[in-house]
Amino acid sequence: MQDITKKINGYFLLIFLELLLLVTVYFSTKSSMDLRSFFLINISIILIIICFYLKLPMAIGTSLIFVFLYGSYLIYEAMANTIYESSMYLYIWLIIIPALCLTSSSLGSSILALKDEANSFKNSDYIDPITKFDNKYNFYKHLEGEMALSRRHNLSLTLLIIEIQYFDQLSAIYPKEIVEKVIKHLSESINKITRLEDKKYTLDKGSFAVILPQTTEAGGEVLKNRLKTSLEDINIEIGELNRELNFNFKMSVKEYSKTINESSLDFKAETERNLEYDV
Repeated sequence: MQDITKKINGYFLLIFLELLLLVTVYFSTKSSMDLRSFFLINISIILIIICFYLKLPMAIGTSLIFVFLYGSYLIYEAMANTIYESSMYLYIWLIIIPALCLTSSSLGSSILALKDEANSFKNSDYIDPITKFDNKYNFYKHLEGEMALSRRHNLSLTLLIIEIQYFDQLSAIYPKEIVEKVIKHLSESINKITRLEDKKYTLDKGSFAVILPQTTEAGGEVLKNRLKTSLEDINIEIGELNRELNFNFKMSVKEYSKTINESSLDFKAETERNLEYDV
């Protein structure tokens, strides 16, 4: 982000210097503003605004169109012998306006890149970078909404909790990249087995949840067993070796009871209690 900010500051300074050069050349050759100068200055401002929203190739094309039209006009005046001003002032526009177009376009692209980077930082607060699942904040918010929907329309709702056993100890034993590969393998298995409408979350380190709308506990058990089967043997490549790692998973499913007025915290806690009985 700092590099983009430096570019933006540089482009602002460059536009200022280009305009300063134009003004310096103008007042060194003319004492008052004529209609042609007024017209060209307005064109400059309009092109700066337009090129700010254009990508660099389109800005180059726009500046070439100006060079062609203005150059044709100068050739016409030269042939008609109607040029009386200093030639330096006349031809400086052929350099300054394309330069302003390119600088303005580069400035706009840099500001857009800065905006995209800021949005990515904002989104990263809610998305786990490894699993690409939503985080705990979104989990509670979405779970409350699904619980309210279940009560209102009398729909089934099941919660699946997945936990990597002894995650802290395993993180101390295995290198970080190995642990991340295991988590990524888990997230890929969850994505393969769950439906598009199921919502996946990373709760804590080594703890994950899946909200299963319109799913009974029996349906959740089927999904849990399929997921367990896919995770029975995790083989991770470590250099040239292909090793089977000692990562075990506990899973628990619980269907939401619409007759009990419980919060999302209560529902999650009840589901987590069932982890103790998963062997």
